[in-house]
Amino acid sequence: MKTLLSGLMILGLACQVAQAACQREATDFNYPSQRLDEALQQLAHSTGCPVTVDLTPFADQKVPALHGRYTPEEALWQLIKGTGLEGYPTADGLEANTQEQDAVGAKAQAVRSLIDTQKGSITKAKQQHYEQQIKEVETSAAALARQQGFISAGARSSFHRSLDGMLNELKR
Repeated sequence: MKTLLSGLMILGLACQVAQAACQREATDFNYPSQRLDEALQQLAHSTGCPVTVDLTPFADQKVPALHGRYTPEEALWQLIKGTGLEGYPTADGLEANTQEQDAVGAKAQAVRSLIDTQKGSITKAKQQHYEQQIKEVETSAAALARQQGFISAGARSSFHRSLDGMLNELKR
């Protein structure tokens, strides 16, 4: 229940702050180490940028202190580094989720399903090769999200290009 309330508090705060315009310019931040939900509330309050996030899987997770000059988006990335969340700007504010990792996972599953349907026509070694490539893409996406707090458009494109290449090979 505490986790659900944390997520709702962020969303509730987002609604209140939405009345004030999201300030996109760099600002000085001086946040102590605290729970992720508290840090995101503080970010929303100090920037006027509502933060949309489901904190259910991140209950009570601590984030390091945030000191320095950042745009709201950069501050979000700093706060969520190491959590596995990806931070993105929205028209009204900020959002943290796992959308790109989920998209990579869904496409990876499509490749796995196609491999399963073709087990009689491709060698065991080729199946293992595909599985290794799939795992590398999934692992890289998760690692980038943890290291950076976001997945860049270039990395996103590379992940999907790799998976699409495998799909195209398997469909031949």
